[in-house]
Amino acid sequence: MNPSRLTFRGAMLCAVALAVVGGLSACGSPLKNSAPRTEYFVLRDLAPAPAPAPSPATSTTPAAANAGSSVVAAPALAAGTSRVLMIAAGPTPTLFDSERMVFSPDGVSRAYYHFANWSERPARSLVQLAEARLAQDPAWKSVVNTVAGVRGDLLLTLKIDDLTHDDSKQPGTVRIAVTAELLDWRQRRLVQRRPFERIVSVEARNAAGAAAAANRAVTLLLDDLGAWAREAAVSVQK
Repeated sequence: MNPSRLTFRGAMLCAVALAVVGGLSACGSPLKNSAPRTEYFVLRDLAPAPAPAPSPATSTTPAAANAGSSVVAAPALAAGTSRVLMIAAGPTPTLFDSERMVFSPDGVSRAYYHFANWSERPARSLVQLAEARLAQDPAWKSVVNTVAGVRGDLLLTLKIDDLTHDDSKQPGTVRIAVTAELLDWRQRRLVQRRPFERIVSVEARNAAGAAAAANRAVTLLLDDLGAWAREAAVSVQK
């Protein structure tokens, strides 16, 4: 074959290759950006923030002060105002001891979302949310995470048994199940143990919809948890 023809053919192949590479660069390299983006979701408590306490100058009678509050100061709660409540995470099943979001395609099996994560492990988030929520309750002198190194009177442990987006039916649901244990920390004895469960419908069939439903479920579960812990603590001797 004529060497000049080989040279011409090689030059044409190089030109075509350069044109293709140049075209990809001009288009923002779609091959490079074609991978799905990993999303991160924050587990939240959707309950409204408490109203600021009235200043002494504006406070009147106890009945007037509590008129606009959703927290009723029952006599049983007064006994708990000098108690420090500690909160800790219980042992978490391996499947849920991860930032990855869990879903069920058939209501039986479990799998992780490929590109959807929680911002941190749900067990840690739940403890933080419970600490913030129960700290608003006048039944407690203070509420702390056990890592704070504060000496407490009662210990509340929270173990996540399930946090799954069930996509087997339409509309899908998110189920959160938690086992709570309240211990008399001074006597090292169990006061009460109780399972909690909330199931909430998913409005959008994706990870964002599952995260939004999980937030609603956690909010309802914290409502239940706060009332139970308050009542269970009444039986503990000061």
